[in-house]
Amino acid sequence: MDGSESTGTRERILAAARREFIDKGLGGARMQAIADLAGINKALLHYHFRDKESLYSAAVESVVTQVMQRVAATFSQQLLEQDPVRALRSMVRNYVLLLRDNPELVGMAMRELSDGGQHLSELMSGIAPLVGSVSSGLRAITTTLGSGVARGKRPPALGHV
Repeated sequence: MDGSESTGTRERILAAARREFIDKGLGGARMQAIADLAGINKALLHYHFRDKESLYSAAVESVVTQVMQRVAATFSQQLLEQDPVRALRSMVRNYVLLLRDNPELVGMAMRELSDGGQHLSELMSGIAPLVGSVSSGLRAITTTLGSGVARGKRPPALGHV
C-alpha cells in the first residue's frame, strides 16, 4: 500500500468513525461497523488504529484541527494590521461556512461534550499553536479597535458577516 492509498484509507476510516461515534458515542460504537462503513476489513482498520479509543481520539482530533486551521487561516498579520474589522468578519464567516459545510463537526463536538469532554483537554495541548494563533488574532483586533476608541473613533458596525 503506497502512502497516498494509505492516507486515503485513513481518511475513509476517520470519516466512518466520526459518523459512528456521532450516532453511538464511544461506548456504543463498534469497530466492525466502522470498518463496514469505511469499506474495509477489520484487520485493515486495526492496522491503522490499534483500538477504539485511539480511533476515537484521532476522530475528535481531526474535527478540532479542521476547525482551528480554518479559523486560524483567516488571521493573516497583514490583514489584522490593515483592517481588523475585515479580519474579524472573515474569521466569523469562515467559521460559519465550516459548520455549514461540515455538519458532522457539530455532531462530534456535541457528542464529545455530552460524553464528558475528556478527549478535548488532551487535544487542546496538541493544537496549542493554532489556538495561540486565533488568540493572537483576537487580541490584535481588540487592541486595534480599542486604540481607535481611545482616540475618539467609534468602531464600525460589523453588519452582516
